[in-house]
Amino acid sequence: MESRDWKNFQTTSLKSFIYLPILAFVLIPGGIIICYAVIYQHEFIRGLPGFPFISDLGVQPPSNAIFSLLFNWGALATFATMYSYYKYVIHTSRQSKLNIAALVFGFITCFGITLVASFEWIDSFVPHMIGAGLTFAGCIVYFWMIVSISWSLVPDVHSRSIVYLRIVIASLTTLLLIAGGVGIMLVQVNKAKFFNMTSILEWCLTYLSYLFLLTFIYDLRNIRTTEVNLKLQRSTNNHPVTSSATCTNDAFVDVV
Repeated sequence: MESRDWKNFQTTSLKSFIYLPILAFVLIPGGIIICYAVIYQHEFIRGLPGFPFISDLGVQPPSNAIFSLLFNWGALATFATMYSYYKYVIHTSRQSKLNIAALVFGFITCFGITLVASFEWIDSFVPHMIGAGLTFAGCIVYFWMIVSISWSLVPDVHSRSIVYLRIVIASLTTLLLIAGGVGIMLVQVNKAKFFNMTSILEWCLTYLSYLFLLTFIYDLRNIRTTEVNLKLQRSTNNHPVTSSATCTNDAFVDVV
């Protein structure tokens, strides 16, 4: 006769998901400041014709290691934030193709960040620029998809003010991306004249993009706790041990 022992485990993983967008902001916009402070006096930076591009901060040791570490972890935190919002939309409204598409573009954006972090432009120009293109183009598409999703949740879930704020930020980032693209072409014509303008546009675009991500705090504050319940089953007749896991929470949103 088969006898079984059951063990139940319960752990609380997070008390508030607002820390995810904050963590992403600290790792990437904050990481940019850290890298700039580390490499500020380096001969490479002083030799540039103007204010450095963000990618310039990650080409010389020791800032290149810090840059890669913070940007890769920042990409993970960014996608965790995007995934949490994806699940939030499902549980407050319903699943939609637009919500799935937004998550896909969010993943593309984060994958681009990892390429930027992993391939220094001075040694691996092509993969670095592919990563930059995926990051900036992907995030703009993602922002407008989120604006559309947010608008569909008014007034039951969203207030109009948060949607208007996202529209403003998405519009500014779109304009900055276009202006930055033009600036890169102008740099090829007159580097001394347009270098500063283009690099500053890139910094502004990056910081505004993460300001958009911070607006998710408005939504993720409604997620209070996620609990993981594990049930282990042990058998005495050499049957394999089986386990199951479920995720529950004490708020109306479940993120797994």
